[in-house]
Amino acid sequence: MAKLAHLFPVLTRAAQMSRRRLLWVLPLAVVLVLISTAYGIGQRDSFGEFVSSATSTFRSLRKQQNPLGLDKDRYTDVIHPNRNLFYGTAYSGYLYEKVERWLTVGPWRAEIPARVIAGEEFTMEFICTNPNDKLCPTYYQVLFHGPTKLSVPPENFGTLNQTDQSPFEYGSLKATYTIRDAGRYRVYAYPELYYCSQWNQMQFPWQRSVVEGSPFDITVLPSRQKTVEGWDSCTSDTIHNGRYVSVALSPAFSAMYKHTNRTYIYAPYECKIPARSIPQALAELPSAKHILYIGDSVTRNPFCNHIWRRIHGTVNDSVCDPSRQSYHYSHKLTAVTLEDGRRVNFSFLWSPGWEHFKNENVEVLLKMDPLPTHVVMNFGLYDTPLYYGTWRC
Repeated sequence: MAKLAHLFPVLTRAAQMSRRRLLWVLPLAVVLVLISTAYGIGQRDSFGEFVSSATSTFRSLRKQQNPLGLDKDRYTDVIHPNRNLFYGTAYSGYLYEKVERWLTVGPWRAEIPARVIAGEEFTMEFICTNPNDKLCPTYYQVLFHGPTKLSVPPENFGTLNQTDQSPFEYGSLKATYTIRDAGRYRVYAYPELYYCSQWNQMQFPWQRSVVEGSPFDITVLPSRQKTVEGWDSCTSDTIHNGRYVSVALSPAFSAMYKHTNRTYIYAPYECKIPARSIPQALAELPSAKHILYIGDSVTRNPFCNHIWRRIHGTVNDSVCDPSRQSYHYSHKLTAVTLEDGRRVNFSFLWSPGWEHFKNENVEVLLKMDPLPTHVVMNFGLYDTPLYYGTWRC
């Protein structure tokens, strides 16, 4: 009987790893209880100890924010860098009163090939396992992290097929993609849901969930045909066909970009862009006194990564630190002084749209000293058809 009692905490921990395992763990626990009851005739004290051990285990697990310990896969959430994903407790939102900074797994699974050939197209399939059609996306954010950083554009997805094959397969969606750089990648997959603001009041809203099994592992084998990396100067025709590549991909990349202190750099396939420091770039803009960035997150992120980080060496504990709430919607101001004594201001005005800029930020701009001599402006993506659903979240 004592041996059975020792098994119960182990079964309880295993049950929390996933709901699927729960389906076989619970019947097994019932069988153990029946066996223990049979053996417990005339041994009521032993059976009572068993029940007491089980109750204590459940109570202690409910009090712990991390009942399974630190032996599972923990990593920073790609989409929300101030949160962590913790697999093994992904369903804990349904079991515990308080769980912080953990992301849930949603009702989607994916079939992604484990091996593909560089330069050859492959197919991924995403399956919606919930009968509610509002939870079956027509597009997923699929991010590849490895020798290069890539994302699958919406136009690579086909049409959602409403299969309604109960249970657990109500919609199927396929996407094609090609990776040109060989190596090992981790694949992160998130749903792109329409009108997901309806779930914002949930403790674990669906739009912040991940596809079951994410991140996946995929190996891209070398191409059957020899590929040549281009190192010529870029033109308007060749500069847009590129990817963000690890500077450690080859000795040539390391030599060209090692002084940038960056791990990834944008590199077109047919040409290369020499990395310039901010002083080097400003030397080619002698009239620059104040460079102003206006826009939403699409403009804010490059400002923080390419301007603020290069001037100050880090974004930590600043208005460009993504772990701080002020990062998202605040204005950002900084400056650099060149060797010749010229001071150049850099500013970012948070403006999610033209109306917001016109009503909130025009007066701020007119009070700037000196007034902007160069402006980088980018907003309005909210109304594009491909991303229409994104901005309802």
